[in-house]
Amino acid sequence: MTATALLTELKQHGVILHPKGDRLAFGPTEKVTPELRDKIVRHKVDLLRLLQPDPTLAEAYRRYWSLPESESMEVFQAAYREIIRLEAQADPQTAWRTLREAAAAWHTETGVCPFCRELGELHLPAQEMERELSR
Repeated sequence: MTATALLTELKQHGVILHPKGDRLAFGPTEKVTPELRDKIVRHKVDLLRLLQPDPTLAEAYRRYWSLPESESMEVFQAAYREIIRLEAQADPQTAWRTLREAAAAWHTETGVCPFCRELGELHLPAQEMERELSR
């Protein structure tokens, strides 16, 4: 069984994993059977690798979001091309998870939605993207 297949199985059982450094937190505990717990332990390293955002990609998002609106179009395009290149190197689920986590962190730090650049709510099309990735 691959770590990706295990994540799918855990999701079907309603189990959520959260990386905490080199440890995995999971729950709700009442949904974790001994069999699932054994699988989590066996695949811990691979699960951590899948669940932790790619710092290089996260940094590329932050650089792009940090560009002032007065910056030249060439600079925006170069930063965007770098994001596309890094996303292509990651699997789609990792790229999407990195985007979600980087956007949430950016929003928490600045109060600004990185997508619309306005103060207030984070406008992340999470449900639509989740549906696309689950196909």
